[in-house]
Amino acid sequence: MPPLEISTPPLVTQSPAKSPANGFVMPFTVPSGWTSTPSSPIYHKEWEGIFSEGQTIARCYGLEPGQPVMEDDQGYVTIFRSGHKFYLWERMDDEVYEIVSQDMAEIASMISQSQLRELARVHLPRLECF
Repeated sequence: MPPLEISTPPLVTQSPAKSPANGFVMPFTVPSGWTSTPSSPIYHKEWEGIFSEGQTIARCYGLEPGQPVMEDDQGYVTIFRSGHKFYLWERMDDEVYEIVSQDMAEIASMISQSQLRELARVHLPRLECF
């Protein structure tokens, strides 16, 4: 009997394999309606440099420099990593939440099942921005 082939369903993509030793997340299945590899040059620029929008938001919430992990297709919500934790940035109101789970595969699975409704998170207070 030939070995079974495992394939990814057409609307589901795999995140790139990344090493946790380098501060990256392990592979996970990206939920439908989200991407871990946005093609927009704006997405990449908003995290480059200490005065970029993403890094400024991280600082305003007392976090270490951030690294984007995945974004919804509309660009309204970004999940990023800072230190060893994951955060959700709601861009419409610039609010940041610490995601309770620190397992990106679990976070992606929860989003696949219930969008953001069931994703356990804690609102962070905004500090003085500089």
